[in-house]
Amino acid sequence: MPITVTITETRAIDEQLGRVNAMLRHDIVRRAVRAGAVVVQRAIKAKIPRSSATGTRKKWSKTTRSKRQGVKPHADTIGLVVREYGHYFVAIVGAQYPAGALYHLLENDHSLVAWGVPTDTVITGQPYTEQAGDETKAEQQAAIEGTVRKLVDSLLGS
Repeated sequence: MPITVTITETRAIDEQLGRVNAMLRHDIVRRAVRAGAVVVQRAIKAKIPRSSATGTRKKWSKTTRSKRQGVKPHADTIGLVVREYGHYFVAIVGAQYPAGALYHLLENDHSLVAWGVPTDTVITGQPYTEQAGDETKAEQQAAIEGTVRKLVDSLLGS
């Protein structure tokens, strides 16, 4: 399920962008959107449980341990991509395929499958992505505004 966090342009951002040539604004805005997405990416990575920290890794059977050797932890599969759609930039933050193909099992409720047999047990998911997006909205805005300010100042030499 996609999570949408909308950060609208503020007067401070408009004033900063008004100081530079229109041709340079495109790259500045893209880099600022990326800076806001990095805030969410870090928050998601911090929230995701790690089997080595929770102790479940120690309970794995030898077969499971051998199958999962070399598999990235879920936190390491969280990536980001910035896309442009007309005059809009969209940052997509989430698990990257194929390494993060099972990330949806952490986020959503699902039935437990034990030894290949579906059970009546429901595993409750945690919406880590949604929580991270909501909790860091102010930090995202600050990162975007700070990046715009820094890039405009560096271009103007001030």
